[in-house]
Amino acid sequence: MKKINDIIVEIAKTVKRIWSRTRPFMFYSVYGKFLTGFTDTATFPKGVYFEGVDKWIVASGGSAGQDNGFQMFERAIGINYDGAIKHMQKHIREGISTKRCNQIEFIGEHSKIR
Repeated sequence: MKKINDIIVEIAKTVKRIWSRTRPFMFYSVYGKFLTGFTDTATFPKGVYFEGVDKWIVASGGSAGQDNGFQMFERAIGINYDGAIKHMQKHIREGISTKRCNQIEFIGEHSKIR
């Protein structure tokens, strides 16, 4: 448990450093809309149309707390959600590989970190 605690402390230090180098306006107003993906959003309701490709590209992706690494960590320590958060996680998992989804579920079912 001490090793896990040390890792969590290091993660917290890293997250605090993000604010010293990232201007919130740039993240939320400029980059943020691209990090959520190109599907089912107000900015990109039909996806993104690439000239020369001649079709709409629909892509989904997580950023920040949506990253599937966070889902894996939460499942490992026994955190389970319901309602809107569970729905959001399901949506994020639709954009990742089946192998990764299975890995998240396996860790949730077999983890002894609780």
